[in-house]
Amino acid sequence: MTASDLPNKDETDLQMQRRIAELEKANKDLRAEILECKKADETLSRDRNLLESVMQTTDFMLAFFLIPNSTLCGSTPPMPNRAI
Repeated sequence: MTASDLPNKDETDLQMQRRIAELEKANKDLRAEILECKKADETLSRDRNLLESVMQTTDFMLAFFLIPNSTLCGSTPPMPNRAI
């Protein structure tokens, strides 16, 4: 192998600079994607909490309306008279 077979220093430096620029852009793009994923995760978490709250309220309201003589104040509903 002779010296003429090797790339010259300027060409090597230029290739290195191009590669560094490519890597910096890829890094920037990945950071933006990570930020986007974090925002989506926060939105999903907030929506999940809201849905759980709605479901709990719905369960309570269904129980209230489906149980005869139930009250909102938390007192025990009157027991039906049972013939013995």
